[in-house]
Amino acid sequence: MAEIRALRLMPLTPVHVGSGDRLAPEEYVLDGQEFVRLDTRAILRALGTGERAQYESAIDSGRLRDAQQVIRRFWQKSRGPQGRSPFERFRAAVGQSSYSELNQIIEQPHRRGEVLALPRNPYTGGVVIPGSSIKGAIRTALASWRANTDSGRQRIDQARQIYPRDFDGRRMEEAVFGYTHREMEGDPLRLLHVSDAEWPASDVQVDKPELTKLGRDGDTAQGIQMHVERLVSRGDRTETPAVEVTMRLETPRKGPRSGCGFAWEEIVFACNQFYANRLNAEHKRFPWVAREGRRWQPTQQEFERGLLLRLGRFSHFDSMSIDRYREGWNAARQEPIREIGSTRTMCPLREGGRAPFGWVLLEPIP
Repeated sequence: MAEIRALRLMPLTPVHVGSGDRLAPEEYVLDGQEFVRLDTRAILRALGTGERAQYESAIDSGRLRDAQQVIRRFWQKSRGPQGRSPFERFRAAVGQSSYSELNQIIEQPHRRGEVLALPRNPYTGGVVIPGSSIKGAIRTALASWRANTDSGRQRIDQARQIYPRDFDGRRMEEAVFGYTHREMEGDPLRLLHVSDAEWPASDVQVDKPELTKLGRDGDTAQGIQMHVERLVSRGDRTETPAVEVTMRLETPRKGPRSGCGFAWEEIVFACNQFYANRLNAEHKRFPWVAREGRRWQPTQQEFERGLLLRLGRFSHFDSMSIDRYREGWNAARQEPIREIGSTRTMCPLREGGRAPFGWVLLEPIP
């Protein structure tokens, strides 16, 4: 028997879920204010004999800019009446923080100019938000809830005595959930299924993350040389896009360990307790986050009926570790971080201001 919940996923702040793809300068062009990812392999297959000879000569002699120009000229020549080319994979908006730098990178290909890509549906160009990312965020909240009960603390103490030298995050999860990774059938979340969601290709933007440091009133630190595709969020505009996600909770059939070990109400409680505490801690620690958070943070009514989570890259260790047991490391000071660090990775917003990455709201669909 299964309980199925349909939910609407709304990014409150920009979200970047890594795909592992890093787009080099020869894989994209800028067309006005749009970032265009090229189908470079298809272009290379379609090059004429003379163009291919030019490309191979440029590559062999290390003239990267000339090789890129061969690809870009072919793309320009292949564009139709509407300005599109069959050799494009997808397009995205470009934020002002990235536009000028990417233009320079295109003109100076010796500079690094990678763009971290979102996972895409190869047929539609839409962004795939993996259900595994959502389930992972839920797992963290449930583990933190369990770890901070009397029985959870006892289990952690016992596990530390058994594994004094290699007690880590995996051992802690096994202790609080009462299973081992060698016996996955005991995982209480084994039969919680979360569907992937497809995000519209039109609601993606390329921006440059900004590392901000406590004590500088949110001033941007130097040295970040990356650009990322990210989801458009409530922080960017009033009308916020959203997509549907389905959660399926299977109930036990043959015993207490054969189904999802948590009721829906427990999942909602654990997630909202954990992530609301993380959001409040972030606002308390970083005044500029609190100051600019009024435009995107959930209302009390939304919070009461929905599920607050943090997804993807740049979510910071404090949102991915267990309350009262987290332990990060400050390399500069050579000391542990017990609660929250001294930096935040922020993203420029479309209408000005900045927001931290990763905050999303899941709301039930009637």
